Amino acid sequence: QFSSLEQLTGINTRLDTLAASTRQHLGTTLLGLLGREVLWRGDRVRLDQGQASPLAYRLPEAVQTLTVTIRDAAGRAVRSVSLGAQDAGEHVFVFDGRATAGGRLPDGEYRAEIAATVAGSDQPLVVPTAMSAVVDGVDFTEDPPALLARGQKIPLEAVLLVRPPADDE
Repeated sequence: QFSSLEQLTGINTRLDTLAASTRQHLGTTLLGLLGREVLWRGDRVRLDQGQASPLAYRLPEAVQTLTVTIRDAAGRAVRSVSLGAQDAGEHVFVFDGRATAGGRLPDGEYRAEIAATVAGSDQPLVVPTAMSAVVDGVDFTEDPPALLARGQKIPLEAVLLVRPPADDE
């Protein structure tokens, strides 16, 4: 029994060492993403000094109507923008930071919802959204660590794409 306990303790020690090494390697890899542009799943639009972060979305097919609704932290609709008909493919929406009445909204985080309809269908089309920004930090207090971009924490499991910043291409 003591021999089995000794072996289990040794295995436990080696697993702890392996886990620490993996965390260190992940941290080093994440630091390599600083200055890179990431695209991640999400529906948050950050308004900072009147400038909004872009919201990307992909339409699997052409739509007859597409409307973007912007909601504040309390969930109230503060703006609805009709974009009309759009073709299938990748699109980007940039919120102008204005409320329905036309006044400027305060800086902060807003949630975007996209509603679309396809010709000949009465079912709304589900349109997943994504955001992109340049990575400006890594939060090692999270487990696993999270990327930081434009004041937002980006969990690694939400990242869809990493590429050089648009101005480097």
